[in-house]
Amino acid sequence: MTVVRRWSLGLRGWVVLLGTALTWAAPAQALLPSGQYGPQLRLALDRDEDGPLLTGLYERSEDGSHCRFALYGRPLTDGQWKLLLAAGDDRVLGRAQAGEARWQMQLARAPRGCEAFHESLTAAPSFELTQSQDWRQIRLIDSPRAHFHERPTAQAQRRAYLVRGDAIAISDDQDAFVLALYLTAGRSTDGWLARDALQPLTFDALGEQRWRRPLPGLSAPATVQQRLAWRDWLDWSDDCEARFQAQHAGDQSGGLNLLSFGATANLLRISCGSLAYQESFIYAWLPPGRLERSQLLTLPGYPPDLGEERLSSAHSTLYGLDEVDRQRGEITILTRYRGAGDCGQWQRYDIAADGPVLREWRERACDAPLLDDENLPLPQEWPLHTTDTDPS
Repeated sequence: MTVVRRWSLGLRGWVVLLGTALTWAAPAQALLPSGQYGPQLRLALDRDEDGPLLTGLYERSEDGSHCRFALYGRPLTDGQWKLLLAAGDDRVLGRAQAGEARWQMQLARAPRGCEAFHESLTAAPSFELTQSQDWRQIRLIDSPRAHFHERPTAQAQRRAYLVRGDAIAISDDQDAFVLALYLTAGRSTDGWLARDALQPLTFDALGEQRWRRPLPGLSAPATVQQRLAWRDWLDWSDDCEARFQAQHAGDQSGGLNLLSFGATANLLRISCGSLAYQESFIYAWLPPGRLERSQLLTLPGYPPDLGEERLSSAHSTLYGLDEVDRQRGEITILTRYRGAGDCGQWQRYDIAADGPVLREWRERACDAPLLDDENLPLPQEWPLHTTDTDPS
């Protein structure tokens, strides 16, 4: 077995990981109707020189929390769409599955600002068409003040205007103007707007970069800059990051290791620093060919870190010693409940195409009879945990 802490990444493994081209092809079925999908999602389906195009806006307010992000998408195959989400300065990739007047969104994490809703957003929510519209695109305003016009001419300006960040639905265009409806819960306003007042479809240079090359780079050993880029992508907890930074201040350690299990499975191990007698770390799943679905993992026996700041997806912080056996395609984790190592839990996971699958969970309670070191059973001989060992 190879101890995970000593893992190093070769260039070939990373090339394999990034080798699948992220291109799109027109889906076989007809495009979904544009319109309102429940109370929270508006979508517009269009076609341009690159093929079918999706734009949209998601808005939700509840218990004093507000979530809002724009959508951009292109079709892949079998009714799936690749998505880019924009919320403030955050950019998140995802996927969606199109059905008959139905849209199911697949996100690895919630955009920042939407942390209060991360459980529902990452649980593959579905949206049913409630009102079809003739919208061609949904766009955001990128001008401090964008006036409506009665006609598509500069001379027909009206007093009504929109400001940067306001959302509109476009139903027509003519020369340098678009016919737009202001998307608001209050009184609706429509008219012609100057096209140059709109944000670019892919939002900005960061959005374009993330769309074309979604994952940050990773060297061996990983650098501090790479860790920051991966955290921007995956968004692990403040608690993990603060502990790691406190222990590695001033050095160049990135604390990241890629664990490759062939062309169908990859894990990223993220160090969270050492505790009194064992390490803490997080796993992220990097599925080749579906890199926008890379996400932090929760594992049985390790409850998700909830309630912390900047937490946009549930994930487990793991404790102890992990070992990887690439030939057998498995990982084991030993967590000691106290320094003597006479009690704790031991788990064995198979690395399958969809992520780690729990195969064996053993646990020895700390109130078990004390034994001397010579008679202490190995963790693999501890009693089987009574909880169902199906993957979480």
